[in-house]
Amino acid sequence: MGSARHASARRRLWAPLLAGALLLLLAATADATTVLAAARAGRGALRGFAGPRTRRPADPLARERFYVDPGDAANLAVDSLRAEGDDADAGALEAIANQPQAIWLTSDGSAATVRGVVAAAAAARRVPIFVIYNLPGRDCGSYSAGGAAGEGDYSAFIDRVVSGLGQHRAVVIVEPDALSETCMPPGTDALIRVAIARLDTDARAAIYVDAGNPGWQAPAAEAQGLAAVVGSARAGFAVNVSNFYPVSADLAYGTAISELLGGRHFVIDTSRDGGDVTPGQWCNPTGAALGAPPTTRTGSPLVDAELWIKQPGESDGTCDGGPPAGQFWLSGALALVGR
Repeated sequence: MGSARHASARRRLWAPLLAGALLLLLAATADATTVLAAARAGRGALRGFAGPRTRRPADPLARERFYVDPGDAANLAVDSLRAEGDDADAGALEAIANQPQAIWLTSDGSAATVRGVVAAAAAARRVPIFVIYNLPGRDCGSYSAGGAAGEGDYSAFIDRVVSGLGQHRAVVIVEPDALSETCMPPGTDALIRVAIARLDTDARAAIYVDAGNPGWQAPAAEAQGLAAVVGSARAGFAVNVSNFYPVSADLAYGTAISELLGGRHFVIDTSRDGGDVTPGQWCNPTGAALGAPPTTRTGSPLVDAELWIKQPGESDGTCDGGPPAGQFWLSGALALVGR
């Protein structure tokens, strides 16, 4: 996730926000043809526009409750702190450990865990949340570098994930950053398209493709990328993954994208949006704090859920004293809780 937020830091914040505000104003005062004409004038036509043809239900997550993984890093840290007699920090960390968070699938090994997770979640009558993050050339070689060795390996990885889901209820977030990046290898969009098509064969999976954040690409650019990879699949999209923008900005941004895609629904990552982070800061920024807990009661008919997609306490990279990206960082986690 490193280079994505680094890229967003280099982009001017106001341009995409003003573009999103303009699209929202047009949506409120004009018909869809006018809105699309404005998008084309700014960033090009939306090829593969899939609005009315979607098979997506109105709200696939209505009334769902999400799964808390007892083996995630925060829960393991709580157990370790209690074993050491540090009840104060253990109690504080439960603010993270007790909330449902996404499980990131970043390798063949993690794909092999899907079947067990969905079985445990089904037994608890809960819905697990997964993030697929294993494209070749992931993160453009930055802090979260890695991913599958090639197209064949990635295809096999997706097949393992789909097999593990086994028509169970699940939320699947697809490839954070990849559509918004400009430095990913050729063929990335085609691989995302294949992943979505295969995930779409699971009738009980709710799929959301990452669509960046309000400080990155303009809504029209994200909508064009989404239309190209989603087609007629049931997928919605996700915003603010691993970032810090407030819900108000995410809602305006996501709504502008949705209007260009015929009303596609979306989810928002609220895991670390509760503080005061300067726009453009993305790597373990001072001032970050826990956001509102996950919920499907969002107050917006377009937002299916507010989720903790990034696991709070996991480092964004080796910056501001943090360990490598994805590693749990106890002092960072306690700082999020304490603000």
